[in-house]
Amino acid sequence: MCQNRVSTRINVSRTQVALLPTIDAVAASFNALPNAANPVSILTTAYDHDWGSIALNLPGNGQLPNVLPPLAAFALEGGGEADGQTIGNQQIVIRLTLPATSNLAGAWVRMYPQKIDLVTGRREAMAGGAGLFGNAAASGANTVAHVVVTLPEGRLDGSSQMGVDVVIFDGGNPPRVYADQRVTRPQPAGGSAVAFANVAAGDLVLVCELGNEFANAGIPNASIPSGSTLVARRPASGTAIERFRLIDRSTIPLVWCDGNTVAKGLRGNDVIAVTTPAFADEMRGDINPNNNATAVGLNATVTLQGRNGITNLGTAGAPLPSLERLELVGLRNAGSGAGAQNIAVIGSAPALATWHEIPPIQAGNPNAPAAREVHGAGVQLTGGAINDVADFMRDRLFPASDDLANDSGTNPLPAQAIAAPAQWAAVLKTVAQGVEGEPGLYEGLDLADGAIFNGYDTIAAAIPTLPAVTAIQNLNAALRAMSRRIVNALGRQEALFALTAAIARAERLIYIETPAIDAEVIDANGADVTWLTTLTAQLTAKPALRVALCVPRELLPGTPAPLKWVRSEVWHQALDQLLAKAGDRIAIFSPGAGPFSFARLASTVVVIDDVWAMVGNTHLWRRGLSFDSSLAVTVFDETNTFSRATTIAAFRTQLAADRLGFTAVQVPLGSHEFVESLRRLTAGGGAGRLAVGALARAPVGERPTESDLRLWNRDGSLSGDADLGAWLAAISQYVTTT
Repeated sequence: MCQNRVSTRINVSRTQVALLPTIDAVAASFNALPNAANPVSILTTAYDHDWGSIALNLPGNGQLPNVLPPLAAFALEGGGEADGQTIGNQQIVIRLTLPATSNLAGAWVRMYPQKIDLVTGRREAMAGGAGLFGNAAASGANTVAHVVVTLPEGRLDGSSQMGVDVVIFDGGNPPRVYADQRVTRPQPAGGSAVAFANVAAGDLVLVCELGNEFANAGIPNASIPSGSTLVARRPASGTAIERFRLIDRSTIPLVWCDGNTVAKGLRGNDVIAVTTPAFADEMRGDINPNNNATAVGLNATVTLQGRNGITNLGTAGAPLPSLERLELVGLRNAGSGAGAQNIAVIGSAPALATWHEIPPIQAGNPNAPAAREVHGAGVQLTGGAINDVADFMRDRLFPASDDLANDSGTNPLPAQAIAAPAQWAAVLKTVAQGVEGEPGLYEGLDLADGAIFNGYDTIAAAIPTLPAVTAIQNLNAALRAMSRRIVNALGRQEALFALTAAIARAERLIYIETPAIDAEVIDANGADVTWLTTLTAQLTAKPALRVALCVPRELLPGTPAPLKWVRSEVWHQALDQLLAKAGDRIAIFSPGAGPFSFARLASTVVVIDDVWAMVGNTHLWRRGLSFDSSLAVTVFDETNTFSRATTIAAFRTQLAADRLGFTAVQVPLGSHEFVESLRRLTAGGGAGRLAVGALARAPVGERPTESDLRLWNRDGSLSGDADLGAWLAAISQYVTTT
């Protein structure tokens, strides 16, 4: 019914589409949005002022040593304090010195401290640290790298050395791993990180990711890459020993950040709208209205969308408790005049400066600051579907319905026609019932015959708080905005229906990257949809159909442990169904990232027969397809090569290449060869390219209950769970309530 009306339908528009395979490709597209003339709006759950892109730029002519010299470890002020005879999460500086004759100046080094996961018993790598070889603190004919790492919890008595895996990559030779190098934990120095403006006179500012250091008053403008680790180093002098102090990265002025930093191009009429993350341990970013943005030179206006609490559910447009706002969306609105260049970028990972993605991921994101390796794809749209992104953006920026009606009736959406050949795109929204607009305002409306959507006057009569008809300049625009607000407030599962329909047409290959899948039914207003049931039915109906499924070992950092265990439980249930149906035609793999490390996924991508793709962060389990707030874009291409959409086939092979550490030309194009090569790779242990081992389940006795499975993995198309209130109270330690 909704699709038959202009005011409520999902539009499919000819659009110039660029499919973006990495987090840094997304960030680079965001960096191209500001042009000083047209306003830019950005929506995200977290924003660092120094967020931007980094490119791989390494010398490629090094002589990698066969054996490393001993690593030197130094205490770091601001790196943590002791608790009796132990310390947890201590940060230290590790120095690696090599002879200049190695030709490794400018080469990249990543260090991974090792720990044992006491729940799974697996040896795993911590996020570690990274840096370039350079001239900082170098003496004689040497090149030196400094890396800041966090150590696992341990004792301070020096009774045992810490194991560190070291990766060196010069861009030419394959990455080389130097396993289990040893360092002695230094005594913690205590103290706190220093603001950039308060670095002491005489200290040098060491930029680990550049391998260089500068006088604190002499840093060249536009020189510091996104997310860099800065340390104030005081050289040894006389009897005074060399000292290191961590610099608070959130205080670095934008003028010293390089030109790939998105915020440098933003102006006063641009907006960054941040929604508080759902869970207490998720990263927040360093920008919100409570921070002094002028201290770093941020010009954009920052707004913060709070959350509805466990007992307080009265804020318009605020997310429900435990609901994740996953969207990362940017829009340049140049209007609808001749020559307008309207561009939107839809990403998946939040705008965090330490999250980068620079293949080969098995080298640990070379040239980038160290963090847990995360993959996040995205889409850039020019013209066409830009109108629907702007519609979505306005819906979020104006949570109060009267404000939405006023703005939509006054400020037209951007429009830009695109000539063939191009791509076609649809922008798909997912959100739980009862989130958009004022709580309780829309549930009582009579929608049975759809007459309320016939005109703005009908909606205004049903909702007396809206502006009168005479106050609205563009009634059609206001009708579209308010009609979409009504259907959104009742919950949307647009990606679910698009995905299910596309799978039902699959014939050769389905390629999926997603952090979670399940086999749960979603009510969706009585439709009772299960995308996995459609997939298994299609595998039965199409004997030539193959499936490649990439699912990570872990969810994103900050995810509560109970949600991780629920994800693992529903994954194993879904996997059993898939393998029972067509196990010999399905390849399942988890991407690796470095020694004893693995990649997490922020995005979900589905490619069907290399002719249709869905890209975004609408994840393929019940909460992702009906509860969490997300945006996805479906794409098909008017240009074909070998019966495949040219851009989509290239995107799929690039994604697979990046997950596996190959080049795109090494990835088979044919479905049978592609899936069989994946099956052989996984059967052989992954050859160092994959994360080994199955997704761990919760320990026996701690498995999720039926209530856990239902409420952590909620059906957002329904409301009124009898035990929801008690459950929310029980998980209050995990969720953000304001």
